[in-house]
Amino acid sequence: MSLSSLSERSGLSKSEISAILNRDRAPDNDELLALAQTLHVPPHALFAEIAPQLSLVPDFRKANPAPSLMPDGVIGAISYVERLSQSLVALDVDLSTNQRLTKYTGDLTRKNAAKLAKEWRSEWGLEFSDQLEMKSAHKVYAHLRDFIEGLGVFVIHRRFDTDLYSGAYLKVGDGPHTILINTGGSSKARKLFTLAHEFCHVLLGKTGVSNASVLKNKIETFCNHFAAYLLVPTIGLKQTILKFRYTPKTNWNHIRLLAGNIGVSLQCIALRLVDIGVWSGSDYGAWMGQYAGVTPKEDTEDPPGGSGGKDNSIQTKRTQYGMSLIRAVSTAKREGLLDKFDVYRLIGLKPKYQAEVLGV
Repeated sequence: MSLSSLSERSGLSKSEISAILNRDRAPDNDELLALAQTLHVPPHALFAEIAPQLSLVPDFRKANPAPSLMPDGVIGAISYVERLSQSLVALDVDLSTNQRLTKYTGDLTRKNAAKLAKEWRSEWGLEFSDQLEMKSAHKVYAHLRDFIEGLGVFVIHRRFDTDLYSGAYLKVGDGPHTILINTGGSSKARKLFTLAHEFCHVLLGKTGVSNASVLKNKIETFCNHFAAYLLVPTIGLKQTILKFRYTPKTNWNHIRLLAGNIGVSLQCIALRLVDIGVWSGSDYGAWMGQYAGVTPKEDTEDPPGGSGGKDNSIQTKRTQYGMSLIRAVSTAKREGLLDKFDVYRLIGLKPKYQAEVLGV
């Protein structure tokens, strides 16, 4: 990268960068973080004599998943997890997971996806009647996220600055199992589906970036089936159709009502209707045809007031970092392993918010 390009992307002047490179002065914390983020490396890599080996992340949108060129926003999100993982391991922070989190090694069939989802739905413990009472993708998402984080998995929200990818599952060395959720370009219902999809990646031990709408390989198809069965069990869906007297085969508006009552995306409901035989493949094709190959608007935008309350900056930050990450960083700070500036460099949380967000 040229000096001019580095200057433009980092927001630092060429003279400031030159002074740092020539060792005329040391960079301050903000400058160090800006340079590291621009170059997509951990801050400590700027001082290393040998460049660290960063992970190569497969792109599961491909027929044969393999590393590929990705937009800066996606690379930045991956780099964030890399430097976070390396730092937490170096600090010897407890990153253990619940013993229930075992790797799935069976065949990637629809039947096995349904069986695995049934097992994990039981572990999750959310009764379908309670899910119907929620009538909110936000509430169902929060409930599932709490469960997944309770297993020791990190769930972090990041804006990818592109809708080409909806999420990722990363495991850097001995670092934590980490799910990234792209916060841009999708409704909470669609983020819920992405969360369930990426959780399946955790169970398979398949790290990489994904878009749950792009299915070109067995792994992504399996993860989508798992997510759909986990969020909408067959018995619950059939009972809901009878309870509310929905006729989704002839009334497409009932798809919206079904999705709204269960708290999931339109596409998730549409896929499950095919699974249980209410729709045929041609019915699904006709329904999708009205969107001309574009994701339904209801799956990309939340309705007004969907979050259920006024935005709170502290709560927003807690939501961004997630319970598992906050717990790990809080412990490290409480034990004197990190100070307020270390925390800022590590996760980007400014000192003025740390007491309220981290509780220390």
